[in-house]
Amino acid sequence: MWGPILGAVIFTLLQELLITEYPYVYLLLFGLTLIIVIAWLPGGLAELTEREYYKLKGRYLFRKMWLTMKYREWRDRRAWKDT
Repeated sequence: MWGPILGAVIFTLLQELLITEYPYVYLLLFGLTLIIVIAWLPGGLAELTEREYYKLKGRYLFRKMWLTMKYREWRDRRAWKDT
């Protein structure tokens, strides 16, 4: 449900920015931006943020698992040398 709200806020801010910076061509730029987002993000901006969130979360969990494995290997080697 938060996807349409996020999209409306972002596109409203973009429209205001384009109107102030490029008053004569803002409709063209806004339309092109809208077409690009619709073509490359059919799920919308919410899908993009969720996808990036899960990518980052997956990288974090993989890194945590890898570091735990390396620590255990180091601990086992150290314990083997001490005996």
